[in-house]
Amino acid sequence: MKYFILIIFCCNMLCCQNKTSDEQVLTLAFASCNNQNLDSLQIWSSVLATKPDYFIWTGDIVYPNEETPQGLKEGYDIQKSNKEYQELISSAKILGIFDDHDSAMNDGGANNPYRVEAKALLLEFLDEPVESPRRTRDGIYDSYSMANGFVKIILLDTRWFRSDLMRSDEPGMRYHPSNEGTILGSEQWEWLENELSDTTPKVIILVSSIQFLNDFHGFEKWGNFIHERQRLINLLNGSGKQVIVISGDRHFAEISQLSDQILEVTSSGMTHTYRAVKESNPLRISPLIVDRNFGLIEISYSKTNAFINLIELIGDNNEILWSSKPKTVTQ
Repeated sequence: MKYFILIIFCCNMLCCQNKTSDEQVLTLAFASCNNQNLDSLQIWSSVLATKPDYFIWTGDIVYPNEETPQGLKEGYDIQKSNKEYQELISSAKILGIFDDHDSAMNDGGANNPYRVEAKALLLEFLDEPVESPRRTRDGIYDSYSMANGFVKIILLDTRWFRSDLMRSDEPGMRYHPSNEGTILGSEQWEWLENELSDTTPKVIILVSSIQFLNDFHGFEKWGNFIHERQRLINLLNGSGKQVIVISGDRHFAEISQLSDQILEVTSSGMTHTYRAVKESNPLRISPLIVDRNFGLIEISYSKTNAFINLIELIGDNNEILWSSKPKTVTQ
């Protein structure tokens, strides 16, 4: 019951606003952990049914048979030939970042010997324009403004610059948190601060391949770099904007809420999930979802404003696994 009350509060803040005659709707779908060799017809059919304007990969787009550039290329070729994905490409703009499996090094960071090749293959898969700044600078971070400039999607690169993780000997903990090292690197931090200083956007969709708010497990997360996580919290709090972080990686889905201003939607396991997971997260306001899933965000916007109208996690056969929209809201 506690998470239900929080959901209603969030929806009252984001959804129950007066509509205007010039209002339009922007639909964003997103997902991670997609094994190109597994059956995916039902989940891709669900994605197509939402008719998204944008589809955002939050990492682990493919799982190569071998962690090499050639393995990545083969994986991307299989995924891009998928009939349903081809249909999506023809109707929606595709954005995305890589995580570890699609950068050819499990849990890899700046020490990844294949990161240059992985970047080139990702941008080829995404049909990135030849003039894109992503092709000429280190890393794959970028931003996109839409909805009359009131919505900004910020893609972070949590791999290219990331320092080595500290291994842990503690049972159940793969990595030990540290106050040293970096996730984003100085160049990307400076860029991000500039992006968030833009006064026009009302809503920020911040894309991170690894979880940001959930700091209560021993795997990859922002919390492995304690000072980096706090720096981002401070930066987002100071932005004065409504921020939705979208992430993947974990092979389950959950919604975490830090404050009225900062919410994280982890959508993970498009083709396969970890069904045996039992993990506490005091910031979780949703059930822990172990069904195959993708995320959906619906944003209403006009000539003067934008606000989040709907957040959902959706599974096979269009099943709504979680929704932020109470049935009593009058549109």
